[in-house]
Amino acid sequence: MNLCLPTLASLVVLSRYATRTCAAAALVVSALAASPDAIGQNVLTVARHELGVKQSSARVAEYLKVLSTADFFTVETSNGWCGAYAQWALRASGLPLPASNRQSDWMRYGQAAADPQPGDVAVFAHHVAFFLASRGDQVCVLGGAQGAVQQEPSVCGLWVNRSLILAFRRPAGHSTQLSAQPAAALGKRNAG
Repeated sequence: MNLCLPTLASLVVLSRYATRTCAAAALVVSALAASPDAIGQNVLTVARHELGVKQSSARVAEYLKVLSTADFFTVETSNGWCGAYAQWALRASGLPLPASNRQSDWMRYGQAAADPQPGDVAVFAHHVAFFLASRGDQVCVLGGAQGAVQQEPSVCGLWVNRSLILAFRRPAGHSTQLSAQPAAALGKRNAG
């Protein structure tokens, strides 16, 4: 199953079960302060610079460039760019990527995280995002191709029921030295 190929129906289902969009900018800042490790902090530092990027933005094409050719052809005409965004943020943070954008590879990515920390990957049935915070049985995730019903999918925060998440995965190690300012090399974004 390719994670980046959710049907429109599965996106609507995720949106339907979302309790509300979260004030992601504020939660990212507090998550950065709460993150106990440099890896989670780096991922969230990169990810927060993309808040508000909409599906219609040319910026989404930049996310898609990190996917392999096999993964890319399945995303090209769909709404499912969540995995491309996640991989883009991981790569920009100097972290290794999953073997592919398939759900089975996200489920094996890094290490299992029973107690998720800010910046860990949340894997859904047809979606992937970064864990920000939790409150009771609700979890706020930051991801691409998500949002409230009747809104253009974007990079935003979303509160969802924890039961929708199949696994939390913690990126293990890093492929290059983590930069103190990872977002500096990302260039300008077009939130269009």
